[in-house]
Amino acid sequence: MIQLMLEESATFGPWVVTNKGDIACRTLADKHYSRQTVGASQFCRPGKNLVLRTAAGDAAIVFWSGIRDDGLDAYEITLFRNESQFLSSDLIKWGLAAVTKLWGHPPTDQIITYVNPDRIQSHNPGYCFKKAGFYIAGTSKRGLFRMRIDKHIRLLNIYEIEGIQKYWNTKEAALKAFEERKYIKTILLIKQLMSTERNLKRIQSKLTGMGYNCCTSFMPIITDEALESAGISI
Repeated sequence: MIQLMLEESATFGPWVVTNKGDIACRTLADKHYSRQTVGASQFCRPGKNLVLRTAAGDAAIVFWSGIRDDGLDAYEITLFRNESQFLSSDLIKWGLAAVTKLWGHPPTDQIITYVNPDRIQSHNPGYCFKKAGFYIAGTSKRGLFRMRIDKHIRLLNIYEIEGIQKYWNTKEAALKAFEERKYIKTILLIKQLMSTERNLKRIQSKLTGMGYNCCTSFMPIITDEALESAGISI
C-alpha cells in the first residue's frame, strides 16, 4: 500500500527522498537521452539537488537549483524517468509537492524543465509535463523546449495532493474509530471524509476543466458499497 505523506518525512506519496549517489537513480539516468556520460557515478549537476525515487527504483525525478546561464531564477527538473506503473503526470505532481515542502516556494520563474523534441518518440513532446500543468515557454539556444508551470497551477496541484493526504488520513482514522466501537466519532469522521472528498473533487474538476490530469493513481472514491464492505453505515 502506498504511504501518502506531506509531513516532515522522507516519503512523499510514491516518492522517497534519496541522494545523488543512488545507484537505482543512476541506472535510470543512464537510460535518459540527456545523460552525457553513461555509467558515470554522478548524475546530478553541481549545486542544490533534490533526488526522488520510487521504492522499487523504477522511477526518478531530480530538482536542481544553482547558478544558471539562461538568466532565469527557477527550480529546474533536470531528470525525469518513469518505468513504473504510476502515471507520469501523477509522479510529477507529487514531485512538485515534495520540492515545495522541502525547499519552499520557487523563485520568480517558478519550476521549469527542458525537453528535446528531437529525442522524444511522442508526436507531442513533453506531454506528461503538459498534463501536470506545464506549458512551452520558449526555446533554448540548442533548440530545446523550455517548459514552465505557473504558480496558480502548481498550487492547485499541491491543494489536490494535500486533499488526497487528508482524505486517506481521515479514512484511516474513521476505520480505526469504528474498530474501537467509537461510533459517534466514526460518524463525525465519515462526515469529514465526505466533505474532504467534495472539496477534492472541486479542485480536480478545475484541473480537468483546464485540460490537466488529476491524480488518478490516488483517486479516492467513497461509495455506499465501500462503506458497507467495511461495516460502516450512516
